[in-house]
Amino acid sequence: MQPAALKRASALVDELFGGDVTPWIYVWLRVALAGIVLIRHSDWLSPWIELEHHRWVHGLDLGWSATKEPPLSSPLALGVALNEGATTALVWTRTLLALLLLFGVFPRLAALLLGLVSYTLMASDRFHYYHHLHLLYLAVLWLSLAPLGWRPSNQSRPLWPLQLLRAFVVGVYFASGVAKLQGEWLSGAALEDLHRFTLVSGSLFERLSHALGYGSIAKLVVATELGLALLLCLPRTRRVAVIVGLGFHAAIEASMDVSTFGAQMAVLLIAFWPGTVESSVLK
Repeated sequence: MQPAALKRASALVDELFGGDVTPWIYVWLRVALAGIVLIRHSDWLSPWIELEHHRWVHGLDLGWSATKEPPLSSPLALGVALNEGATTALVWTRTLLALLLLFGVFPRLAALLLGLVSYTLMASDRFHYYHHLHLLYLAVLWLSLAPLGWRPSNQSRPLWPLQLLRAFVVGVYFASGVAKLQGEWLSGAALEDLHRFTLVSGSLFERLSHALGYGSIAKLVVATELGLALLLCLPRTRRVAVIVGLGFHAAIEASMDVSTFGAQMAVLLIAFWPGTVESSVLK
């Protein structure tokens, strides 16, 4: 590679990852993601609010099923079958690590171990794999790269960990949109089947399906996901993209059971809000 090309590549990296961000964004991500882990893997909120996972989570998620008779062993990954004692220990470890992350006690280590322990528990039981949990654990692992420890409240943090987390979110929207660029989805047939089996329902979806038809809704979903992947990358359109994204996930929540997926994406979308970045060429 020629020196000029190296200089251009170096300048591009500096533009993308050089700079500082306001301290609150990493605090927000740390507290919000840790809170979602605690909420999703327990039924602690059931006396006040009924969430989808309360239908099968009793106490701590996976903790109750480890003692349920008859005991079943169906690991997602070979060699990761765990007995009752190991499962219970990891469930309590996951809870403790989430609390440490929530309150900022050894937060980077807590985030790293929380992601690893959570994936180990998921790998031990194929029936506890969910896409939204995969997304949640990946977000926690990406967050472990960020400066989460205590500093004076007015001290800036480096931009690059936030940019990596943003790239992860953009990748989610891009991959989801591209995966739907096939006939069965674009024609509306897949959406019609989901509606027939009541996997998609609700008054909002009923009104939209009657007004627009399945095919138009399906194309609108693809356009929204691919549009968000693009608009979130551009500083001038990020505010609009965040608002559109929040509305998009609110509509999904009103039409499908997606557990904590909507809340997770809302938390991650805030990472794009203008004003987060204090200094950068691409501010």
